Amino acid sequence: MKRGKLTLVLMAAALFLGQISFADVGQVLPKFSFKDAEGKTVTQENLKGKKTLLVFSQMACRQCRYEVKELMSKKDQIANMYVIL
Repeated sequence: MKRGKLTLVLMAAALFLGQISFADVGQVLPKFSFKDAEGKTVTQENLKGKKTLLVFSQMACRQCRYEVKELMSKKDQIANMYVIL
């Protein structure tokens, strides 16, 4: 029984990790549009030529909430380096 559970967990992890992709420096973003925390619409054209830190998180996730809180506590320190959305 334990072996079956372990196999299931490993298969799920492999499936999840297989879906992760990373962008390369200079790679063109696909067209997108979303609302930022202040309700303003953001598109890839708004960010063209700017160093941008995009953080996608789910507030139901405890680790995500922690990371967003940490990032926001450092907002003043990094705001001159990146556009933060």
